[in-house]
Amino acid sequence: MIKYNLTSNSWLSDMYNLRSDWIPAYYRHEHMSGLMRTTSRSESENHFFGQLTNTKLSLVEFLSHFDTAMESQRFKRSKRDHDTRYTQPRMKTNYELELEAAKIYTRGIFFDVQEEIRLACKNCMCRREEEVGDSIKFYILQVNLPGLHEVLFTPKDMVIKCSCNRYEQYGLLCRHAFCVLRLCGIKEFPKKYVMGHWTRDVVPKKTKVSSFDQNAAGNQVERASSIVREIMTATEHIVNRLVTNIDLLSSYRDQVIESKLKVDSADLPAESLDKNSRLANILHADQPCSSSSAATILPPSGIRNKGCGSNKRLKSFREVSSSRISKKTKTRGCLICGGHGHNSRTCKMKTTVADSQKSS
Repeated sequence: MIKYNLTSNSWLSDMYNLRSDWIPAYYRHEHMSGLMRTTSRSESENHFFGQLTNTKLSLVEFLSHFDTAMESQRFKRSKRDHDTRYTQPRMKTNYELELEAAKIYTRGIFFDVQEEIRLACKNCMCRREEEVGDSIKFYILQVNLPGLHEVLFTPKDMVIKCSCNRYEQYGLLCRHAFCVLRLCGIKEFPKKYVMGHWTRDVVPKKTKVSSFDQNAAGNQVERASSIVREIMTATEHIVNRLVTNIDLLSSYRDQVIESKLKVDSADLPAESLDKNSRLANILHADQPCSSSSAATILPPSGIRNKGCGSNKRLKSFREVSSSRISKKTKTRGCLICGGHGHNSRTCKMKTTVADSQKSS
């Protein structure tokens, strides 16, 4: 403002006085993970629904397109969840924390963490370090960027804090922290810096009861779903109670693994249905009992839909014009014989009738 002589501008002066409320550098210490600005959220929604809808749609068409948009989002989420659980991303470094991060975070969050780890290994270096009580302060320099970042690390408690405050703002460790962890030989990802909403197991996998077993009877599905919910609730309660006791937690884990191995080795019968039976269960419709009762469906006769055509030859513009002209300009006929090309004065039948009258 001083450089361009704008100190007298009232609007700029007011915005400068409120700079601590809208400039991101002033609230780097605030937790902002997963948050977007209002304009960004509205622009994202408008772009998403604008690809599938327009202002000329009827209410029924809008609801149909809205369901299509929701199904598209559900499909993308399921695909990303499948890729996270059953595929392995390509590693960019030889650092052990990168491979462990791929097992902890979702695929999208892992790519952000992977980029920070790559920059920590390739572009960051320690200029100097000094001891501060039980902690060590590292001064990290990033290539092609001015300034040093101070990273305070306590090996005893595995506490790390960087001056860039990336973890405090986004919930993910920065490249400077990963550089310090690599220099200190840390090969296990610090669990205290893993937020639950970034992990791959924050959304449980669908059970077969909820996603596939539409073939079973309604009562059986409800009972199986109730049992599954009870098992999951009890397991979560036990884990939460034993999380502070490593010995009991390990013993419970061994029991669960032993039960899992028994179930995997057991020969459980699987109900196999053909395609028609599965479709009948999904549509809640009974199949015909015999071939004699099969219904033969034919297209209706005498029904013409919009856009099916008129089954007539398309006439040219000249033919249409000539037919219109011929309808408008009709030639006058003879009053005696009704013919065309002459009138009653020059009609031959008139002379014939007059001669017959004279001879009589």
